[in-house]
Amino acid sequence: MIMPEISGGNNTGFATVQNIRNDTNETLLAQLSAVQTGFGSPLAGDVKGEPSILYHKVTARFDVFVMVRNDKIIIGKIASSGNSDSAEQSVPDIGAQNAAANSAVDALLEMIVRIENGESIAAPVSIPSGMPTDPFAHTDASRNQPVKLIMKQPFMSVTPQYTVYTEGNAELYSAKGNLTRHSFSIMKNGEEVINLKRKYGKLMAEYTIQRGGEEIAHIKKRFRLVHSELHGTVLGQPIDIEATDLYSELFHVHIGGTEIFKMERQFGASDVYHLEIYNSSDMDLVMALAVLCDTVCDQQKKFNRDD
Repeated sequence: MIMPEISGGNNTGFATVQNIRNDTNETLLAQLSAVQTGFGSPLAGDVKGEPSILYHKVTARFDVFVMVRNDKIIIGKIASSGNSDSAEQSVPDIGAQNAAANSAVDALLEMIVRIENGESIAAPVSIPSGMPTDPFAHTDASRNQPVKLIMKQPFMSVTPQYTVYTEGNAELYSAKGNLTRHSFSIMKNGEEVINLKRKYGKLMAEYTIQRGGEEIAHIKKRFRLVHSELHGTVLGQPIDIEATDLYSELFHVHIGGTEIFKMERQFGASDVYHLEIYNSSDMDLVMALAVLCDTVCDQQKKFNRDD
């Protein structure tokens, strides 16, 4: 049996599977339609003009899609179209919405791997019942390994830009900053999902993170001569960010006393970071925090040069 190559998954909200059976959207739709899931039934549709299989309203905020693109089958989540203001107000927790949609992506990944292996997928597959009220609760108790991603910056760029990849080189996120590095837009599938802003006129750097126009985090830099430390709140919980080396190139991020991820600059390549994510229930937030860490790293390098 030839096993298909797989990348993503593990609560990242995105995955790819090698299309070893030369499936089409039509053949996959026929097989997926025969499976009862906890997140609805598939329909033929499109994502930005590309033919796809769609599971509408997996959560109040997200649809999930499956798309055949040549030798790859792509699985991911996108913002649901047509959300009303009242529907937005009734959403209990954005982190929980992310976690539930990510679980649906992982369930579809499992089904499609079984299809590509020639196995039956007749057994029902469902996402976990309910949604976590704590957006930083580990949503997959069976996962013992951290999610590993790579964040890269172009060597030459007038404004700061980032691209985040899986270890399999599948693009997950991109981010762009303005010329003064005071505003950053973090995007997924070409659409902004969250933004990071640095406040003007502050002696110690101060940041806010906003999602859907709502401030979800307020973070300030502590005065430290040796290495960088930041603290604040995110979604009502305390956050602590600490660089554990002199040049602020290795960061540990804790929320509510639990380490969420660490981020380390690759030695000899200032534009590449490796992320180990221990809790991936809110990947959009993790990406905003990763960009924040890079801005702190740049400030520390400037301070060291000017010292």
